[in-house]
Amino acid sequence: MNTRILLLVVAGSVAISGCPAGNSDGSINFSGELKATESQFALDAAVVNTGYADTVYRNVSVSLFTTNGTVIESVSIGELRRSTDVSMMSNRIPEYVIRHSPDFWTDGNIDVSYYEFVRDSQAPDGIYTERSVSNETDFPVVVPAATE
Repeated sequence: MNTRILLLVVAGSVAISGCPAGNSDGSINFSGELKATESQFALDAAVVNTGYADTVYRNVSVSLFTTNGTVIESVSIGELRRSTDVSMMSNRIPEYVIRHSPDFWTDGNIDVSYYEFVRDSQAPDGIYTERSVSNETDFPVVVPAATE
């Protein structure tokens, strides 16, 4: 069985100290792994807020999408303070894995990214590549509305 694994690790002094990097108030990351085989996807990670300790993001979700924007699965993790574990499995390989919350766009200057499944000459079987966004409309698909 051909397995593609992308390990996502929060590393460096920014993650250790919790201090924001660059011109942002921090970032929202995964710490863990995304796995895709020929017939199954698994996410076993924590969603991590590397910003200021007193910042709370509400209505945080992780969603899996097809190329045309169909939601394969979406999991609400509710409030995100520092770190919240999330696990997802699917018999479909998502094109996009997106962490989202309306609070990401209204509370300071937070770095947000998503993952896109990419096949190319370097990774003919595919790999998840991180892409940054500046606002919610930069996502390649429309994310579901927040639910309380």
